[in-house]
Formats: sequence, structure tokens, C-alpha cells
Amino acid sequence: MARPPSWLPRLPQLHRTVRQSVRSHYTRRDLEGLFQLQTSAAGALMDLVPTTGLGSAQLVEREALMEFLRKVQAAEDVPALMAELRTHKPTPSRRKIRFLIQKDAEPPTPAALPAGLTLERGRAEIHFKTLEEFAATLMRIAQWLHTDPDGFAGEYEPLSEPGAPSPEAEEARFIATEIERLRQQAPKQSVNEVLAPPDNARNSERSTP
Repeated sequence: MARPPSWLPRLPQLHRTVRQSVRSHYTRRDLEGLFQLQTSAAGALMDLVPTTGLGSAQLVEREALMEFLRKVQAAEDVPALMAELRTHKPTPSRRKIRFLIQKDAEPPTPAALPAGLTLERGRAEIHFKTLEEFAATLMRIAQWLHTDPDGFAGEYEPLSEPGAPSPEAEEARFIATEIERLRQQAPKQSVNEVLAPPDNARNSERSTP
């Protein structure tokens, strides 16, 4: 009976590391360090994942590696899955690599933004000469949003504008202003006396059946 791979107990950590990475591709040497494998074992692992050629080298896209880890995570019998993948090896991708990021980096800070990126509250402006530069800048923004969403929001999310006062608040403010005005006009009288109707109006109210 085939044994499960040595890295299987660390599957959640591997999944999290790859998901949070900003790398676009992994080399065989990258897989050696990530999965803690010898060179030959890392090469065998690459045979189970779709690869993309770059010159004479073969690279694994981050999305392809994520999909492989998801399959392993969902498999009831991991050794059987590995045997099936070895039997039906994926076809190498012929898609041209448009951009390449092979190094993880800390999220950008306001003082270390990509050269072509200008950020202000509620506004982003990107200048680029090639599609690769544009994609790399978008990836840096996505990385920041993923790893430090609160920090990004604190720097660049538009500040909420105070809403217009409600009619009730406007009425209460008007009444308070009128009371203060009347108090200043008749300092020796109580506010109730100032606001009270004239005597003839009160007498009229009493005489009304």
C-alpha cells in the first residue's frame, strides 16, 4: 500500500502559504523548500501539476499549485489520488508567461508603492508601459488588500461625509434658537410667559362652549 506524502500533515499550512503568496510561479527549487523535499522528490511533484515553460525551465503557476492542494485536501484517499495523477500526468501549458514574480515580499507601504501607482483617498491612478507592468501593479494592490485590508482602508478609503440633518433635527434646532432669542428679549419673564398666548386669546378659549 502506497504511503501518503511526507508533507501531508502540513497541508493546511502549505495551502495558507501558497494562498497568501504574491508569487506568480514556482520553480523546482521553490518546491523543495516549500514542501521540504529532496531534488528528485520535488521534480516528481512537479510532474503532478501543470507546468509552463520559460526557456529550458519548467515553472508551476501559483493557481495550478493551489488547485493541486485543493484536490489533495478534498481527497479521501491521497495515495490513490497521487497514483492517478502519476498515471495521467497533466499536459504542460503552452500559454505564454505575461508576468513573472518569483519572490515573496512584504505588503507595500505608502512610502514604497510601485513607481507607476498613485493612491489617494478614494482614487487610484496607474501609469504603465507594458501589460506586464500593469498586471504587476494590480497584483501588489491585491496583495496589500489581502494581507492588510484595515491598513489599506485607513490610508485610502474615502472618509464618510456627515449626512444631512433630519427634518426633526432642524425643527429642534429652530425651536431652541427661538427660545434663546425670546429669552434674550424678555430676560425678566419666564420662557413659558413669553410663549403663552395673550390674555384675550385665553379668555376666548374659556368662553368657547
